[in-house]
Amino acid sequence: MPSEKFIYFPKNGTPQLVIIIDKWKMEDGKIDLQGSASEKDIQEGRFQFYPERHCQPYSPELWEACMKWLTKRDLLKAEYEELMKKGVKP
Repeated sequence: MPSEKFIYFPKNGTPQLVIIIDKWKMEDGKIDLQGSASEKDIQEGRFQFYPERHCQPYSPELWEACMKWLTKRDLLKAEYEELMKKGVKP
């Protein structure tokens, strides 16, 4: 499998762009993708595994949607924290 870009969506965290170089079928039948967020790591033989079910093929549109979602999430979190400090008055 030639290297491909994917977007990895961890269970609790921020989506990240990863470069996938291979697929591994696990004993339980699930597929893990082998790769890294850094091309340098791949060239040096360092990588990690990403569950296939948490990855989507990269597209500029999907990445842009992720960035918009992250911005909105951060804004909502900041608003929530501000409300927690001040409280809500009827």
